Parts: sequence; structure tokens; C-alpha cells
Amino acid sequence: MAQKTDAEHHPVTLSLNGGKVTPSTMWLQVNPGHTLEFSSKDGDEVDIQFEPRDAVDPVTRGLKVITTVRKVPFEFRCRVKPPGRSEFFGWPEHKGAGGCGQPDPPHIDGIQPTPLPRGSSNTDITLFGLFCPSGSIGQVNGNDRPTPSFDKFKLVMTVLESDLQTTTGSISITVRIPNNGPTSGPFSLQLT
Repeated sequence: MAQKTDAEHHPVTLSLNGGKVTPSTMWLQVNPGHTLEFSSKDGDEVDIQFEPRDAVDPVTRGLKVITTVRKVPFEFRCRVKPPGRSEFFGWPEHKGAGGCGQPDPPHIDGIQPTPLPRGSSNTDITLFGLFCPSGSIGQVNGNDRPTPSFDKFKLVMTVLESDLQTTTGSISITVRIPNNGPTSGPFSLQLT
């Protein structure tokens, strides 16, 4: 059997933090065949539940939980048994106490207004598509821009005056999910 590369092996350390079990990474960016390895710096035992359950090979709780990804996207919820305690802390006993998801990349279907006048001042634009409601950041030509509001289907971002000084006929708009999450494909915004 071939040895997994670092890009295919994903260690995740769980810690107790302010009443929650938090993973060391929020977005795993894994593919089928990749290995996940869960451990805890604050507990004697970890327990991980995946949704959908068949997203990974079957898992059992223990000092470490190691499994192979079968399909994405998925979410996981985690529990930790603190040292010297007989009960676990975390999900599902404590709702919202731990876990994260493997999000689909954001997707832009359209932008309003368009086109924008070249050389104009800061301008708010509205993007329509599919975004991560827990966090999305608009970008112009790969650079983060102020994103004052967003939900699952609509995002408002600011195109800066400096972005609109370009001599080309368009700028590239993308949306990324923070904490090393995925980025949408580019959407061309025309300038006149």
C-alpha cells in the first residue's frame, strides 16, 4: 500500500475552548481517499460522528480516531472525555459544542449592478449565488474586499476605487470562505 502524502493525511487536534470542543482546523479541504486523524490535547478519549455517516470509513472512539474519506461534502461533530471524567463533553449532549463541515465552494450566478463605470469611487455590488452563511469574503482580482453582509444566497461587497482605475475591460470577482476554505470560480465584472 502506498504511503499517504502530507496533503492526503489531515491531523485534527480537538481542544476544550470556552465551553466548546473546537477542531484545530475549520475547513478540512479533503478528497475521497484522504485520511483524517482526530486526537485531543485536552482529553483522554475522542468520539467523532459524521453526517452523512457513509462519508468516511466506519469509526470507533478512542485516544485517536483515524478514518478514510469516502465522499465529500460532509459535516462532523465531536466529543471529548476530559481527564479523570467518566462522561464525554461535546455534541450531541451540548448542542453547538463542537464540529465543522466540509463546505462546497461558493458559487456566483450573477452580479448587480453591472457594468461599473471605470474610474468611479468605492461601489457596493450585490452577488447572487450560493455562499457559506457562516462566513464568506468577497474578492477583487484575488484580494479581499469589505463584505458588509451575506447570507446563503446573496452577498454584498465593496469594490474599491483603486479596483476601478484599471485600464482593462473587466475585473475578476470571487468569493472565499475564511480559515483556508474553498474559493469560488471567477466571475467577470465588466467596466465601461
